[in-house]
Amino acid sequence: MSSQTSVMNPPQSSGGNPRKWLIVVPARLNSERLPKKPLANLAGKPLIVRVYENLAPLKLQGAEIIVAVDHQETAHICATYNIPWAMTKESHISGTDRCAEVALTHDHTCDHKPFILNVQGDEPFVNLDDIRQLMLAMETSHHPMGTLGFTCHDWESFGDPNVVKIVVSPENTAIYFSRASVPYDREASRTRTNKVTFLQHLGVYAFRRESLQDFCTLPKSPLEQIEKLEQLRALSAGWKIAISTAKFSSLGIDTPEDLAAAQRKFHE
Repeated sequence: MSSQTSVMNPPQSSGGNPRKWLIVVPARLNSERLPKKPLANLAGKPLIVRVYENLAPLKLQGAEIIVAVDHQETAHICATYNIPWAMTKESHISGTDRCAEVALTHDHTCDHKPFILNVQGDEPFVNLDDIRQLMLAMETSHHPMGTLGFTCHDWESFGDPNVVKIVVSPENTAIYFSRASVPYDREASRTRTNKVTFLQHLGVYAFRRESLQDFCTLPKSPLEQIEKLEQLRALSAGWKIAISTAKFSSLGIDTPEDLAAAQRKFHE
């Protein structure tokens, strides 16, 4: 992946200050659609290792990175590759809950870093410049939470319920997240002659440290339960979620088909 790394993740760029950030990578072993997903082989290494390697330049710039595991198999892989890890409760429902546990237990060892970044353990291609811009958006605003979206023009992705779409306000905060095709362009959808444009959500969440703990105490909202999107819990509670527009797409790995696509992308 050396050629891709040099293009996607240059060694230095403008953006936020990684020294202010604890980056947690939740890695739940059991996945319904891709069993033992963190251990899946991606170009010769386990997926969770590829995710960590992609983020490693941020550690050189002062960020603390910890993989939040829930099983000894994943812990063993992390130890084998000298990746910092923390055991978390297997009962956690979401990766955000797992991140919150790590943030609490590592409060002192991480020098009280005021911001937490949740990079999901199935996102090995997130661009680091985009992450730094999300960091900057959080550091220079008062929003409790933020995330990334990529402007997409692909009709197939627009209709895919596994691709989450974001509707954004003029102030670059989220109005809604959905698996449905939103915002619905009636004319473009009718004729298919126009280019569709939507904001695709990428699997990265940024929190202020105190906001992360508050989020995990919020009750699940009906919208969250319908769409199976936990960020709707925050919107239902009236939170503002900052949206930083990514310059590069990513590829979250949820299914065997996604893994096959990742193998191809890795060797581009």
